[in-house]
Amino acid sequence: MLNIFEFKGIKKEGQLTGMDKLEAAFKPLTDEQRDIYFDRLRSLAPESFYRAIDYVIDVHKDKTFPRVAEILEATGHISILASPGLPEYTGIKCSDCRDIGYILTKHEDAQPSARPCDCELGKTIKQGWIDSFKRRKK
Repeated sequence: MLNIFEFKGIKKEGQLTGMDKLEAAFKPLTDEQRDIYFDRLRSLAPESFYRAIDYVIDVHKDKTFPRVAEILEATGHISILASPGLPEYTGIKCSDCRDIGYILTKHEDAQPSARPCDCELGKTIKQGWIDSFKRRKK
């Protein structure tokens, strides 16, 4: 899981990482928007998050800031490229989401959407959404 410092970005060998790197490539987010992104992406492993950020910067065609679903889709794409073997050989526990916790759905002529998987990680993410909603409702 990402902590807030890893999410924001830690300089590695003088290079930007995390959201700092994304905000250098695209228009920076407001603090409220950054909180939403952190809330949705904090369950990712730091290395997966950093590789997904690099992938999004390389392939994102719009000038707008990439959506959470695009970052999650990039994470899934990166994990597929990194682990082309069978789950028993790659250490992947969930064959549906490939251990990212989300099921990504592509829509014709629209942005991809994401929903939590039914695996343990997906249930943790879904509970995080519920808890976040309850906190905001108070």
